[in-house]
Amino acid sequence: MKFHIFAAAVTCVLATPAHSEHLAPRNECGTLEGADAFQMALVTAVANRNAEMLRPLVHPQVHLDFGGGRGWELMGERLQSPDYDLWAELDEVIRLGCDEGHEQSLVMPYYWGQDYGDLDAYGTYIVVGNKVPLYRSESSDRIVRNLSWEAVEFVSHFDSEEELDKAKRWEVKARDGARGFVDPTALRELVDFRLIAEREDGKWRITTFIAGD
Repeated sequence: MKFHIFAAAVTCVLATPAHSEHLAPRNECGTLEGADAFQMALVTAVANRNAEMLRPLVHPQVHLDFGGGRGWELMGERLQSPDYDLWAELDEVIRLGCDEGHEQSLVMPYYWGQDYGDLDAYGTYIVVGNKVPLYRSESSDRIVRNLSWEAVEFVSHFDSEEELDKAKRWEVKARDGARGFVDPTALRELVDFRLIAEREDGKWRITTFIAGD
């Protein structure tokens, strides 16, 4: 089997640039034959943290990283490893909705299937919530405006990962040019984990579950 839309794991290329109101979680996959049953089985397997229930939903050669990692056996190992926390990652991508991708595919999160124009994928974050305050400064209570399920560019500068992790607010720029500071817990990297499933011989299976670019 060829993974027709593996390129979607690297870049987001659809027709219409994403706007804030378009990125909130939703299920746009229900029109695909068998998609609802696949999604229900996936939700059940993940909720129960049951690898045996998940296994039939995963392609034997599933893509797992950009270093050549693939296959159910490796995924099974990572599901048991606290270093990867894949069950929680699966929970999150499911929670963030589903989009119908190219070549009759399922793409999760929903926002991964959208077009972000010339934004740098690694510098782009998704605001995962409604009415998230964009503050004027790192310490000010003044709000520039609220952010809701939209893409923003990371513009803060930190000297180390430790300093980044400790920061209570990160500076970002919204698509309309508004700049300010936001609580990083309300942000998710655009290139964080995403799931792609494809249908072969009438059966849906996960062909890509990957993070990075």
